[in-house]
Amino acid sequence: MFEKRFQLWPLDNDTEQNIKRFEKTLFHEMAHQWFGNLVTMVSFLEWWDSIWLAESLSTFMASQRPIVFDPATDLSETPIVDKKWALQAAEGIVQPIQSTVYRKGPALFEMLDSLIGAKRMQKLLRRFVFNFQFKSAETSDFIELLQKIDEEYEENIENYEENKRVK
Repeated sequence: MFEKRFQLWPLDNDTEQNIKRFEKTLFHEMAHQWFGNLVTMVSFLEWWDSIWLAESLSTFMASQRPIVFDPATDLSETPIVDKKWALQAAEGIVQPIQSTVYRKGPALFEMLDSLIGAKRMQKLLRRFVFNFQFKSAETSDFIELLQKIDEEYEENIENYEENKRVK
């Protein structure tokens, strides 16, 4: 937890929004125990591949049912991505990277979870961690594992698109 405002948390007068932000940050950092520590993303020579996968998976996992710690806390209903993003100010090069890593990347994993289902997603993530524990992985490794996880994957994409049109 490297955010200064969280160093003395919780404060007696803290807002619900700050508490939720703290919880999401805590769960994100805990997810790094698997995605970033146990499985190391390739190298920072391939920095984009490394950072987007580690941060996006950790952000996605932070939103996945953290009720283990507090049954009243369920961030799974809180979308990772808002419907619209407004460009408030020119933030330099950092802002586009942060948006991709912390919003768009996790949104891809949310869509993948919706597409292949929670059980298959869990199987995919477990196999990813198991296959690459104490090793390095990159995006192509994740995609290759996704393609192997279930032979019905292509059919599910077609069913997903069809179901979206029906609703």
